[in-house]
This record gives sequence, structure tokens and C-alpha cells, in this order.
Amino acid sequence: MSDKVYVVNKRKFDTVGLLVHHIQLITFNMFFPEEYNMIDPIDYYRSKDSLIRENKKLTEDLNFYKSIFKMRNSCLFNLSIKMKDGKQVWFDRVRTSYQELLTYDMDEELRDMINNPPKPER
Repeated sequence: MSDKVYVVNKRKFDTVGLLVHHIQLITFNMFFPEEYNMIDPIDYYRSKDSLIRENKKLTEDLNFYKSIFKMRNSCLFNLSIKMKDGKQVWFDRVRTSYQELLTYDMDEELRDMINNPPKPER
């Protein structure tokens, strides 16, 4: 192996590395010539992956908000979103027992409910 070091675009290459780099550029330019204004495939797949992740998150959020219809016998204005084991769940402040209240991730509203439980409505 030679001890020569080549610098291309602030990257250092030895002779073999420079040859591999040139082959990659030639292959890329062969399939994606500049005169066709093709999209860089690496950027395309990165943006595609980010769109897929965003779509998955939005689908999960949509399914969560649709799950409010599974909360039977609960008034909508009594429901709020709380965290339980790091996941979002619907919280009914009137129908929740004290033991169930302790299973949620604590926040200011829950601490207040533990100290001053809500009075039942008639």
C-alpha cells in the first residue's frame, strides 16, 4: 500500500479509498446525470423516511382521539388526556377511583384531586 494521502472535499483518502470514491461518483453520475435534474436518492429516502414516521405518529394520534367514543357512560367535558406508564389515556375525573388515580403519572391536577377529591354530582 502506498503512503500517499489525497484530500477531496475535505475528506482524506488513500489510493484505494480514492479509487472507490471515484467509482461511486461515476456510478452515481451514470444513473443520475446532472443534465436530467434528478433528485439525490439519499435525500429522497431520508425525506421519505421522515414522512413515513410523521404519518405513523399522526395515525396513532388519530386512533387515540377516535378512542374517545369507547368511553361509554362518561360526559365529554369530564374527560381529559393524562399519561399512564408513558402513554396517553383518557381520564374521567368523576368516575376514577382513588386506587386508579394513583396509577397515573402524577401532575398538578392529579395531586390536587388526591388532596381534594371531587364531589359527586346529583
